[in-house]
Amino acid sequence: MKIELSKKKIPRGKDGDPAFPYLGPTVSIRPIGGLHNEISRPPNPPCVLDVFTAEEVVYMVNRYIYHVEAQQAAHAKRARRQREALHAVRKKVKQMYGVSWDNATREQQEAALKRQAQDDEEVGKGPQAG
Repeated sequence: MKIELSKKKIPRGKDGDPAFPYLGPTVSIRPIGGLHNEISRPPNPPCVLDVFTAEEVVYMVNRYIYHVEAQQAAHAKRARRQREALHAVRKKVKQMYGVSWDNATREQQEAALKRQAQDDEEVGKGPQAG
């Protein structure tokens, strides 16, 4: 499904972002003489269902969820790679100096980091090995 956003009259906030106040028309019920009369709100500003069809809304929500889940997976993968890289550097500090990462000096940590980067490049795990 392709949604032509340029043809839609999307309400915008002060910063230019979409600013829909409601999903659908809100209805207030006012009792008059024991009966309930429904009164719809005025059409300005438009709600989501005034601008998009229900099918378009479902499509956009599904796409949004897909993108958020993909982004979360990418962030988790990146965090895992960073933890693994830090673990290797911590091991290198222990190997080179016989002290833990927390007890190593800043110079020892930096030296171990450089040495680990050299070792990674030698085995093809460097930055260019994606």
